[in-house]
Amino acid sequence: MDKNTEKLIQNRFIKLPEALQNAIRSSDFKEKIRRVSEKYKLHLDDGVVLENETVMVMMGLDDVKEFTKNLQGGMKVDKSTAEKITADIAKEVFLPIRESLKELIARDSEEIAQDSSGENISQDTIAGNEVQSKDFSDKKLSQNTQTSTPSVNVNIDEGKKRPTSDDPYREPIE
Repeated sequence: MDKNTEKLIQNRFIKLPEALQNAIRSSDFKEKIRRVSEKYKLHLDDGVVLENETVMVMMGLDDVKEFTKNLQGGMKVDKSTAEKITADIAKEVFLPIRESLKELIARDSEEIAQDSSGENISQDTIAGNEVQSKDFSDKKLSQNTQTSTPSVNVNIDEGKKRPTSDDPYREPIE
């Protein structure tokens, strides 16, 4: 990985939400990528490509839909092997990060769910199942209100009318 790519990844990692940063840090993804590389007996340079592409997808710098295609293009493997590697990376790396992120978000939402009186709000309330809609469109106003339309003054200069008798093309009238 060149210096520019490393710097780009570091800058992107800093901009990620803290929960996602923690999920990535706790995932030990490099070890899991190494195990996938060993499983498919990838050469060292192919393992580096696998790690780089995985990190680029985790940081949101590459589209996950292009992951298999990028692996196949960057590594010396056929399409079916690239698809198997993609499935293993999804199961071993991406899924644990996703689950960890869900747990962190659930934990944070439980902390937020406590209102100022210290009472717990149920998860259904947070999810919107018990939240009452504050739609006031069906209620009438209690007072009559009147609005006035603004008056618009348009001045038309009568002196700038075009002459109607002159023909600009000087064509004879038939």
